Amino acid sequence: MKMRKLFAGIAAAATMLAGLALGAATASADEGAVVKRSVEFTFTADDAAQLTDRSITVYKIGDYVAYGTDQNVAYGVKTSGGVKNDAVRSALTSAGVENIPENVDALTWAMGTDGTLDQSATRPWNNPSVTRAFANALAAGAATNLTAVNPTPTFTVDETAKTMTVRLPAGVYLFVDNTVDNAASAVTKAVPMLVAAGTTTNGVLNPFATGEGVNTVNFKNTKNTSKTKTVEETSASIGDTLHYTLTGTIANPAPTEFKFTDKPGTGLTINSNSFEFYTVTTDDEGDEIETEVTDATKFTVPDTDVTGGDKVSFEVVVNDPTEFAGQTIRVKFTATVNDDADTTDGVVNKLDNYGKTVEAKTQLHGFNFQKINADKAGVNGATFKVYEGTTVGDQSVAIKFLGSNGSYKKAANQNNETATDELKTATVESTAGKLVVKGLKAGTYTVVETKVASGYQDFKASFTVTINDKGGVTFAKAEDAFGLVTLSDDSHSVTVLNIKSITQLPLTGAAGTALFSAIALLLVGAAFTVYAKSRNTKRALNA
Repeated sequence: MKMRKLFAGIAAAATMLAGLALGAATASADEGAVVKRSVEFTFTADDAAQLTDRSITVYKIGDYVAYGTDQNVAYGVKTSGGVKNDAVRSALTSAGVENIPENVDALTWAMGTDGTLDQSATRPWNNPSVTRAFANALAAGAATNLTAVNPTPTFTVDETAKTMTVRLPAGVYLFVDNTVDNAASAVTKAVPMLVAAGTTTNGVLNPFATGEGVNTVNFKNTKNTSKTKTVEETSASIGDTLHYTLTGTIANPAPTEFKFTDKPGTGLTINSNSFEFYTVTTDDEGDEIETEVTDATKFTVPDTDVTGGDKVSFEVVVNDPTEFAGQTIRVKFTATVNDDADTTDGVVNKLDNYGKTVEAKTQLHGFNFQKINADKAGVNGATFKVYEGTTVGDQSVAIKFLGSNGSYKKAANQNNETATDELKTATVESTAGKLVVKGLKAGTYTVVETKVASGYQDFKASFTVTINDKGGVTFAKAEDAFGLVTLSDDSHSVTVLNIKSITQLPLTGAAGTALFSAIALLLVGAAFTVYAKSRNTKRALNA
């Protein structure tokens, strides 16, 4: 919208500039006395962080001037003396303004009745617009065409009120935010702001330009929304694939850089060929809609797999943030849990969130039990296999592990030649008979004894163990005909018996009871046979 009046008090406007109506638009640039009154500019923001620690350069672009004296005075605007000849005209031309009359002050004309400068009160501040382009062009050439206000003005921030104020002589100013703007910045750099300190109407200076009014301006930068990171799997086994999602919103106007800095921990291998990209919107019902970005050239990702570690990181870079300004970006990728995974603390993938850290953790679980003899001492060298699920058949494949001497963790590569599915109880005296199994996800597993320890009777047992999401374990009996498996009262621990003679079989086992019954019958039968033979012998002697 063209503004027909001199610019003033423009709250939350993109360029904070309107047309300046002059009493005499053709007045020469060297006429009139410059207005020296001091006025206060107040910048506002949604968050105090947008205003703190800013590095701002101020350039005076236009002066308010008084034409005439006493009762015949009229006010207008002209290009400030700190601006090089034709700098304003050149910037206006770059902004697409045409047909600027010769031999007139370009700023006077642009802000006057016939000018083309506009304003907008809504984000992204009428971008692109004539005035936005004009401000950008002035800022781009500021180093050579403009003279910064000296001494550097003092900006005062009120974090509670979320305001920043500065006092300057009445005029038209360009405010340039020079704060470093990169992907790690929690707040974006403000766009160049063109701000006028008042209006004139029919040659009369408004109250603000006399220092009596209030000029409130939106400081045109953005506090970035938090980046997030999630993982689908709360628990995993070594060798499993984990699915990660990174989400972040690109500000509008867009920052200079936008990227995700991911920090995979020890035990993770990032799969470089797994990256997928989406934009996220919300429908009328509030449900998210993901739209895949199929052009992978819009992002830069690792070109080889990344093995995690304490000081390892990689970046997912949005190559042109302006293309996605105001949009939410979602990046999905996978990682494999490798053999270096910590079976106690699990695997952790971190994301840098503008100086803070977001963690996505996946836990690895396990269980342990002990092989004992009739004297409850640990038994060394018994062998077990572990299967996933509750059913073990001829086609079932046991899980392979890395380790020895009673301590094993699942192998990431089940074809690893050094991995084994035969797990032997510990031979170390302090842990004799114990078997520790680690690196497993939540679920139910079946443990089958495949070989008893040397010197013991060939009675084998099996049992199941269920691991919950928090790592808690519950044991249950499976094939245990001889009652070799003993559960604790809460079923959270278990022991497995080896025996050296059948007399050591627990009477509680069904097969054990049956076995003793069979032995008793055999003994009775043997006694009857002896008795019968002795009777026959006696008769023979009495014949």
